[in-house]
Amino acid sequence: MIKPYLLACLVVLHTLTLAHAQINANIIVTPEERVPHSLVTLILSSVSFDTTTSRIVWRINNNVVKDSIGGREFSVKLGDIGENTIVNVTATTKNGSSIEQQITLSPSSLTLIHEAPKSHVPFFYEGRSFGAVGGLTKVTALPVIEEEGQIVPHNRLSYTWYLNSTPMPKQSGMGRQSFSFALDYLRDESDVRVVVRTEGGKTSTKTITLKPFDIEPRFYSFNEILGTVLTEPFDGRIEAAKPFALSIEPYFLSTKEDKPPVYKWFLDGIDVTGEQGTTLGFVPKSNAFGVQKLRVDLEGPDRRLQKKSVNAEIIFDTR
Repeated sequence: MIKPYLLACLVVLHTLTLAHAQINANIIVTPEERVPHSLVTLILSSVSFDTTTSRIVWRINNNVVKDSIGGREFSVKLGDIGENTIVNVTATTKNGSSIEQQITLSPSSLTLIHEAPKSHVPFFYEGRSFGAVGGLTKVTALPVIEEEGQIVPHNRLSYTWYLNSTPMPKQSGMGRQSFSFALDYLRDESDVRVVVRTEGGKTSTKTITLKPFDIEPRFYSFNEILGTVLTEPFDGRIEAAKPFALSIEPYFLSTKEDKPPVYKWFLDGIDVTGEQGTTLGFVPKSNAFGVQKLRVDLEGPDRRLQKKSVNAEIIFDTR
């Protein structure tokens, strides 16, 4: 038989154990990026109690929107930038223990644009420059995040950059909205991710996948007065009845001021490279007809990574 004083001690110890028992939970939000007017999913997760057998109540701005047993998942449509959605969730277990969590969903807009500032494109080219293998690529973040009723200026935001999941601390920090790197020749693609934070703790994130572009050398007609005539391209076949000049535009070939690209012109296998490198004049023989093979070999500043050849047939008839 247990003595009364010992029984009292056991009851006190058991009561203390229950009083210190705690349950915890967290809310998982997907997708991580919270775009205005997008649908996000919230999942209540816990390792301290069974969410599938608990009563779970979801509220939006204090209004009950879901009340069920095991309803651990809930989806909500976000509003516009500046429209916060306050979500509360209460979970009550079978033994009566309960826990409440709250999260504020703040929509934001984050755009990533990229360019290759050291890749060649002609003057007045309307498109963007893209990076070839080993070429320098620049990614710029354009966030629109509201805090305390105002859009936060770009220079008051903190940017944390990642390249293929590796943090880039030297290019991260307050106002560092651009990130530059060389496209790795050992990878078919590279992932660039940025996490943008406000001073108040709001965050927005975005990932972009970049692939190196092929160098695209193209032939154009060359005029001594106008220069390269971009409206007169040649695609593998050039017909000539009089002297003419060609120019080559090596789209996306990397450029360096101290290390220019190398161009070599070959006509029927004979090196005919001129002083200019990017242009060459041709004078067909008089009273003649024939076909000659033209090839131009290009090498970028890093000779190992950027090499390309382009071919064309020159059909001349001066009879």
